[in-house]
Amino acid sequence: MSSPVSIYAATIPNAPAAPLKKSQSSTTITIKWSAQAANTNGGSTITDYKIYWDNGQANNFVLLAASTHPNFEHTVSSLTSGTYYNFKMSSVNVVGESLQSQITPILASSLPGIPGTPAKVTADSTSIKISWTAPTNTGGSGLLKYFVYVDGTKKQEI
Repeated sequence: MSSPVSIYAATIPNAPAAPLKKSQSSTTITIKWSAQAANTNGGSTITDYKIYWDNGQANNFVLLAASTHPNFEHTVSSLTSGTYYNFKMSSVNVVGESLQSQITPILASSLPGIPGTPAKVTADSTSIKISWTAPTNTGGSGLLKYFVYVDGTKKQEI
């Protein structure tokens, strides 16, 4: 008489959610992700997460890292300021690798520097026209707008 055999069926996991931006500077990006839910793991524990990126090369994705990092995050450094980097990931269980997640684009940039001190150009009883110089450090991307404050209160977006 033979002993009973238990069979455990599993499949590859579902694609994980896209990674999220945790932080970025002009030369460093940190992405984060959450552990995959048990009902999407294909019936087997996730053993690895694979992170893919395009190295700023317009969606030509390559494997960046395989991670079981306990904080579910990964940092990439020595990046080119002002360049978009695209990230996506997959999850792995004993059966194999899932399909890849949606893409997360992140711009390697930081906050711009402080613009020059405003100077009065013209003024009358109801308005004032001011000018200033742009900051020398744009943070790695073009400036989108300025906020003008009067006595600590935002008055205008330019």
